[in-house]
This record gives sequence, structure tokens and C-alpha cells, in this order.
Amino acid sequence: MKNFYAIARFRMATPADTVDGGVIIPAGIAAPVLARRKLSKKFPHLRRRLLDPQIYLANLSASLCAETCTNLISYGWFGEASIDQYDSQKLTQAQWKASVIGDVLKKWKGKLPSADVDIDNSITTCLALQAAMECEMLILPAPLISSTKDISTSLQWLDRGLAATQKLKLTSPALATIAISDHCLRAFEAWSNPIIDSILDQVTARAPYGAYVVLEQASEDGYYFNHPNTVSSLLRLVDGLKAGGLKHVHVAFAGVAGLLSLIAGADTWSAGWYRSQRRLRLRDFEQKEGRAYPAYYSHALAAELHLDADLDATITGGFLPKLGDNTPASEGLLRALSTGKRVSSVPEWQYRQSNITRATEHFLHAMTRETRKLSSMTQDQQIKYGRDWLDGATRLAAEISRIGTEFNARTSLIHQLTWQQAFDEYCSNAQS
Repeated sequence: MKNFYAIARFRMATPADTVDGGVIIPAGIAAPVLARRKLSKKFPHLRRRLLDPQIYLANLSASLCAETCTNLISYGWFGEASIDQYDSQKLTQAQWKASVIGDVLKKWKGKLPSADVDIDNSITTCLALQAAMECEMLILPAPLISSTKDISTSLQWLDRGLAATQKLKLTSPALATIAISDHCLRAFEAWSNPIIDSILDQVTARAPYGAYVVLEQASEDGYYFNHPNTVSSLLRLVDGLKAGGLKHVHVAFAGVAGLLSLIAGADTWSAGWYRSQRRLRLRDFEQKEGRAYPAYYSHALAAELHLDADLDATITGGFLPKLGDNTPASEGLLRALSTGKRVSSVPEWQYRQSNITRATEHFLHAMTRETRKLSSMTQDQQIKYGRDWLDGATRLAAEISRIGTEFNARTSLIHQLTWQQAFDEYCSNAQS
């Protein structure tokens, strides 16, 4: 059974019955705040939950990412630090953060724990919290792999993490974190990349229950991976892990490309509406995410369209039958567009700051819908689904790009061909 999980930050609510579970990310919510949340009762999808330790963010600078580092340091596995606990009876969250930010600037180390005892303390603290939170699986913390030399450090954390699960007598399945920067991927063809060779050989030899795969999108600024080697690398990692005997693979922060990872063998994947829930990019943490604007996701295009003018332009060009993606959140918009009205005539979809409720619901409905489709298919049917989807999306993107409109960067018409090339490469090389 394949499942789609929403990335959960401070705002955790999702539309009812749209996602299968959630992945809580410490960068988005401080530990004292999380501890006060009645997760299963208030957020039904979080009855199935994971917590990503995000130790791969240990090298962030507190002077550039003070709010994020305040959240992270509150969990206790980023090094020794004592900060004032949050008390909602005395302070608002903003006031609490302001009160501890000075301490964070002094105490945040901006580097990984390196001594064996410090690594063990970080891992133990991390696993104990996940167990106390009754996470359905344990995600073992591991640092970011940005070059070949980082692989041994990541494996050291994996070895100590696996040993800690035994020492603590934890029975929940453990997932090895594989967090890797696209700096290690873009320069090599995925199926002959020595870094991926090493990761697959070393991780599968240790036989964890599964893996939690994260790619850092360091080299690109969009919502979608554009380089074929990055997408091919994701598919090869998933395929190789499953071929190597791992029982469960979860892919996070890959955006809509997470659907392709399901075809390659992933069991679960996670994403969300906001950019910070779609991609992992360290530089994103250095700037506060601005107010979001709505965009319309079309699965046939494998992309979203900017709503200020781009969707109207494509509808005027006659593309509504091809772009229509009907969900409970989009049916009113599609009905209006089919009668010749413009996006601005539908209040819930007007291009206004923070007017994203319907766009968010629509995106989550679409991702869950497609995940469930794939879950019901045989492997051969999944391959056909992938080929048909990407072939159609590539053709549609090319057709739309020719209508003569200068599209906003949010309307991505480039990645479809890249993904098609990467998927073809996967189909030619897959092992699992």
C-alpha cells in the first residue's frame, strides 16, 4: 500500500480525508509547542506520524536563520543547550522566540556533534522523543552528504543509530536517513554515479528496515527539479534500496516528483503546499518565507499555473479540456472557467496574498488521488502510468509554451521533458 503524507509544521491542519499521515519537521515548530499539541485528536491524519530529526540542518548559521535554529535547538539533539521553555500562559510564541533568540545566537554551534558521546546523546534523545510520540517508524538522524567525504560520517551516524535502537529496546521499524545534496548528483549520470554506488552498497549492507530519502535542492531555485541527473538519481536510490532488501522507503521534499519515486518502489512520500514543504534548500532558511499566493495544479501538466494571468491565458488558448483537474476544491473554479469566466470571478481562487485554502486543498486532494491510483496498480501498470503521464505532460507543456504568452516562473513548462528523460532512463536500468 502506497501512502501520501503531508509535511507538518506549526500549521498542521489539512482538509479532511485528503492525506494518509504526516511528517513533522522540527525546523517548523519548536519542541515545547509540539509537546502541547494533541496530535491524534486535533489532526486526524497525524494518527500516522513520523518525525524527521533534520540533523542534516546542523550547519545552518544562527545569525542568518535565527528562527529556524530556535526551533531546532529546542529538541536537544543539536548539541548541549539550555533555553527557556515556552509557557503559553505567560508568553505568545513570538514573544518566547524573541526572548530566547539571544541565547540561540550564543549556543547554536552551527556544526554536527562530532565526539562519539555527543553523537550517541543526540541519537538517544532523538529516538526517545519519537518513541514517546508513538511515531509509527523511527527515523534515524544523519547528516547531509555534500561530497564523498561525508559518506563515512553519515554511515557512522547510521551505525550508532542502529545500535541505539537495540540498546533502548525499541521495536518500531527504523529508517536510515539518506540526505544528499544535488551537488553530488548533477555532474554524474545516475546509473554510474560512484557516490550513489557507495551509498547503496553501504546502507543495504547494514540492513536497516528502511530508508528516509531527502535530496537537497541546492542548485535550483524552482518548485521542481529541472536537471535530469537529479531526478534519475532519486529514482536510482529508491530502486537500489528496494533491490537491496529494504522493506520500506519514504521520499521527502521531492515535490511532485515523489509520485515517480513510488513507481521506482517507494512506499510513502511527503510534500505540502508551501515551497518549504516541497523542497529542501538550505539557503531557503536564510530568508523568511513570504506570504503565499494561490496557484492551480494540473496533473495532466505535472505542474501548477500562476493565477495572476497565466491560467486565464491558457484557457483563452483553448486548453481547459486538457488542463482540467477536478477535485472537491477545484470544481467551482473549473465550472466558472468552462462558462467563459476568469479566475478573478471565483473568490476562493482570486490571485490574492494568503488566499491559498482552495489551492492547498486541491493540491493535497490531487496528490492523494494519484498515490491511491498507483497503489492499486501492478508494476507494469505503474510503468505505463508513468510513461503516459510524462509523455502527455511534455506534449502539453510544449503546446502551451507556443501560445505566445510570457509566463510567470511559477508556471513551470521545462521540467516535464527532464522528468520524461529521467523516467526513461529508470525504465532501462531498474533492478527491483
